[in-house]
Amino acid sequence: MEITLLIFNRNDNDNLINLVKDLYDYVQYIVIVDSSDENKRQEIIEFSKKMEKIKYFYVAPLGYPDLLRKWAYKKIPTDWVLLVDTDERVSEEFKKDITKIISSNEADVYGIWRYLVFKNKKRKVRTLQIRLFNKHFVEERGIIHELPVIKGRFKILDEKYYILHLNELKRENEYKMIEIFDRYSYCVLPKSFKKVIKILHFKMDCDKEITNLDYFLFFFSKEIYSSITTRDFRRFLLSLKTSLIKLERIKKIRNEEDSDENFKISMIIKKIGIIEFLNLDNDDIIEKINKNYANLKGSELLIKILKERYKNYIN
Repeated sequence: MEITLLIFNRNDNDNLINLVKDLYDYVQYIVIVDSSDENKRQEIIEFSKKMEKIKYFYVAPLGYPDLLRKWAYKKIPTDWVLLVDTDERVSEEFKKDITKIISSNEADVYGIWRYLVFKNKKRKVRTLQIRLFNKHFVEERGIIHELPVIKGRFKILDEKYYILHLNELKRENEYKMIEIFDRYSYCVLPKSFKKVIKILHFKMDCDKEITNLDYFLFFFSKEIYSSITTRDFRRFLLSLKTSLIKLERIKKIRNEEDSDENFKISMIIKKIGIIEFLNLDNDDIIEKINKNYANLKGSELLIKILKERYKNYIN
């Protein structure tokens, strides 16, 4: 049973190199998808040439790496994938037992707990991640903070297997820019929450954007649920404040000049995902982005191509 380590990188070279060295002996192949600036890029290209297992690919930065996962899976020579971020490390037990886990044939997709590290200590706060899987049994939609759709047998690994999150990569500004497309109609709300707000509405227009009150209740319920599942007591205490801040952000977004267009784009990507909408699993599309948008980076680039695609979509 062979496995490929998949790493996405953007200007985090030291961590990337350390991660490769840490896991090099436990995998058969390594695929690096790099979106670094040119000076940083050359360093990784030279490093990759010295390591037999590495296949290197460059893709223009689109704000967050989830958008490139489906495309990257096509570059991977094995069915099994170990996906680790540059600012993460895996436990010693997990490293040693990776081959045994996938050979056990107990699941096609494994969930693993990721813990924050503070002052070199593993905290209790955790999130469930999908990082060890057969690539044929996951469906990536490219939506921020959304886990892939699992199509096969799923199992959460024993707690002795875990990932450490050493330090949060600074993507806050990137995420905030993309929030203009994080809008909801009654059609695309999660079914569990839709049942809750039915109490407040005699009738819900499926395609109409939810109200500010609905947004607040949605944010608040997500904060409470997430704080409980992640064991984050501080997040629980701040859930009301956080939800009110998010509500103010949504109010501002709804009043922007291109709000109607952004809402319509939101509805499309909530239904089919950004990857499918932009065809980001297609080599020709990736090549076109690399060639035609050299002066744009990150979320600024993503917003531009989303709006261009939408104009072609409606014409």
